[in-house]
Amino acid sequence: MSTREFTEISIMIALTAVFEIIFSSIGITLFPQGGSVSLALLPLIVVNLRLGFVKGLIASAVYGIFQFVLPVPVFFLTPLQYSFDYIVPTIAVVLVLALGRKKNQVLLGVVLVFVAKYLSHVIAGVIFWSEFAPEGFNAWTWSFYYNATYTLPSMVLSALVIWVLMQRYPQLVSLRSDQ
Repeated sequence: MSTREFTEISIMIALTAVFEIIFSSIGITLFPQGGSVSLALLPLIVVNLRLGFVKGLIASAVYGIFQFVLPVPVFFLTPLQYSFDYIVPTIAVVLVLALGRKKNQVLLGVVLVFVAKYLSHVIAGVIFWSEFAPEGFNAWTWSFYYNATYTLPSMVLSALVIWVLMQRYPQLVSLRSDQ
């Protein structure tokens, strides 16, 4: 890994943290147990598109592991729960590369990222957070509903911003030529 790539990864991890802090403080959180509408994964999506699978995976994993040090609400019960709620969803960002690098493929890749993030949160919701399901909801129904309230809007916002970036600054989200 070159110094330039290491610097780029570091900047994108820091930008992800800044976005997480900003969106957490804005307060677009619908429930007291967490989850907010956010563009926090956007820098990780960009670094994955620019540097490819291995370096994108490194960036995503580093952010996922160290997210708990941020001054934002992190709900940590066990290492397994932390993995499903924080590490797996950020590592899932590498899925943005799964379908290719053309605009439509990248947009579908963003959807795939958020579907994987959503499913990871749903599993965590059923296993670890089912006690918060209101009366009349079983754990699965509540977890599907709860996690959709913030993951779906975050997906739409992220796809929209990636689309705009690809339109206006295609070099920003394209694979670096010196690989």
